[in-house]
Amino acid sequence: MSLNQQVVQSLRKLELLLEREFVALKSQDLDDFDNIQQQKAPILRFFSESAFVASSAADEPVSQTAHSSGDPTLPEQQADSTASTSNPLTPELTELARHCQTLHRRNEILINRKLEAVRGALQALQSPAHSREVEVYDRLGKLAGGHTLKRPIVR
Repeated sequence: MSLNQQVVQSLRKLELLLEREFVALKSQDLDDFDNIQQQKAPILRFFSESAFVASSAADEPVSQTAHSSGDPTLPEQQADSTASTSNPLTPELTELARHCQTLHRRNEILINRKLEAVRGALQALQSPAHSREVEVYDRLGKLAGGHTLKRPIVR
């Protein structure tokens, strides 16, 4: 199997794993998410150790972005950076690499949103002002302490 075929096959596997990762993140299935990370590790290692990528790394620096999941540099970024080197890229390889990059970014955004929600909830629970700002309603739907609830009349 040629190196290009191995790269395409690895990118297809990565694509499927990234789709599964998104589903696991949405459903908050941490066991499946951890399992997917273990399956992604050899694929990412293949890209980091591959001569396909190594030749481009010497010619052109690869930008790294921060990843919430702790993944190393995206292989699709590395594969994209090889466009100006002697390794010919097929349109299929380039498109697949870009699609994997998009999927990874989507997952990263979801992880960051979930982390922000958790941080916000923790901050609200840990805030000393939290206990003073708790609003309690009485049986008539009015705020305890004399405040009334103003609701628009819906007709």
